[in-house]
Amino acid sequence: MRKIRVFEQKLQVLCTYYPNFDLSKLSTIKIGGKARYYAQVHSTITLRKIIVLCNKFDIDFTIVGNCSNILFLDTGFNGVVIHLNDFDKIKVRGNVLHAQAGASLASICRLALKNNLSGLEWTVGIPASVGGAIVMNAGAFNGDISSILKNVQVLDTHSLKLRNFGVLEYFGKSHESVFTNNKNYVILNVDLVLCPKPYDLILDRMRTIAKARAERQNVGLPSLGSIFRRGDSEFAPAYYIEQLGLKGTCIGDAQVSIVHSGYIVNLGDACAKDVLTLIGVIQRKIFVQYGVRLKTEIIIVGE
Repeated sequence: MRKIRVFEQKLQVLCTYYPNFDLSKLSTIKIGGKARYYAQVHSTITLRKIIVLCNKFDIDFTIVGNCSNILFLDTGFNGVVIHLNDFDKIKVRGNVLHAQAGASLASICRLALKNNLSGLEWTVGIPASVGGAIVMNAGAFNGDISSILKNVQVLDTHSLKLRNFGVLEYFGKSHESVFTNNKNYVILNVDLVLCPKPYDLILDRMRTIAKARAERQNVGLPSLGSIFRRGDSEFAPAYYIEQLGLKGTCIGDAQVSIVHSGYIVNLGDACAKDVLTLIGVIQRKIFVQYGVRLKTEIIIVGE
C-alpha cells in the first residue's frame, strides 16, 4: 500500500488524475469498466515523466485520444489511462499540414479548406483524432491517410527518445500501420502533404461526402464506427453481414445497426462482453459461409 501511495503522490505532482475512473465516459460507444487512474497530460515532457514513473513502479499504462474506436473491457484497466490533452496544434506551410496527434480530423479538414488544399475531404464526419487515424490507417470515400502521409513523429516508450517514420516505413502488414496494436510508440506529430485546389471544388466534395455519410452512417446510437476491416476480401464486411441476414442481430443490448450493418451500436445497456460475443458470431458465420476471416479495426483495452 505504501508503494501505491508514493506512486499516487508522484503522479499528482505531474498531472491531474482521477482514481477509479469510469471509462464508459470516454468511449463513443459508452461502454467500459473503471480505470485505476485516468491522467490528463499536457506536454511531451510530462508524458515522458509519467511513463518513467509507471515503469519504475511497474504500473501498466495506455495512451488514448478521442476514443472513437476503443472498446474498453467491462473489467476496466488496472493501470493509468493517459489522455493527451492540448496536443491539438495545427498549421500549414505551403502544401504541408502539420498537426499534433490530438487534433481532430474535423479541425485539420477545415484548415485545409481555408488554405485551398485538397486531400482531407474524406475525413468529413469522422469523429477521430489525427493520432487515431494514423494508428488505424483510416480511409473512406476513396481517400486514406497513408496516401497523404509524409512523416510521423513518435515517442518510443522504451528508449523515451523521439523517432520519425516516413511513409515507406508506415506499413507493417496489409491495411495496418506499424502503429496498429503497438504500445511501443506514442504518436505526437504528423506531416501531411496536400494538393492545391480551388476552394469551391473542395467544399463541394466535402458537402457531398457529408451528405453521403449522413445518409449511410448516421446510426443514431453510440457506436465505434466500422467494426471490421475490409482487408483483401472481394466485398465490404457490411455486404457479407447483410447477405447472412445479420442486420439487427442483438446480443444483450449490443446490436448490428439497422442503418449500417458494419456498425455495432449500444441500445442502452450493452457491455463489452455483448459486443465481443456479437463480433464472434459474425466472424464465425461469415467464415463458415464465405471462407472470409474478418478482422476487427477497433482497439480493445482492458484486463
